[in-house]
Amino acid sequence: DDQEIREYILDGMPTSRRNDRQYLAQIEKQALRMPKYRGTVSAGEVADLVAYVKAASAFVSPSPGTPEAKGMDIAYRNGCLSCHNVMGVGGLKNPGSLKGYIPGWWGEDFDELVRDEAELREWIEEGKLKRLVEHPIARHFVEGQRVQMPAYKKFLKPEEITELIRFVQWVRKEHGKIAG
Repeated sequence: DDQEIREYILDGMPTSRRNDRQYLAQIEKQALRMPKYRGTVSAGEVADLVAYVKAASAFVSPSPGTPEAKGMDIAYRNGCLSCHNVMGVGGLKNPGSLKGYIPGWWGEDFDELVRDEAELREWIEEGKLKRLVEHPIARHFVEGQRVQMPAYKKFLKPEEITELIRFVQWVRKEHGKIAG
């Protein structure tokens, strides 16, 4: 939210994370850390920066503690955003795939590849869709693409997959608000 962004700008981290040992340990391992701007920027500049961060990132984070927020954490920890890009915008190159890139989590590509929540779950659990693998032309591209979707059922618990699905659905809903 706005307050958390403001705290990142002013103090380098939000108040809610200052006593989180795991978070602090992660920060200590980073070569580059968020600087503290308290005392060097005016209140107006902070307000402008908060607005800019929200506009430039084109999303608002899910509420802490929700399945969507847990799903976002799972997406970061498991490399989903390394392939599907920031907030699932897609577009990273994928030689051998039908369109030459990894699809995002919204738009026509997603709508063609994922018809419903069951198919989204199948993509995440199996790394592919039976519907596409059984089609001779689609199979050529699914099997021939350089970057293959992992079968996360080997790595995630069922409830984590559900949280990841909630995050993808949340991103789609938030993108619709921004694009619409």
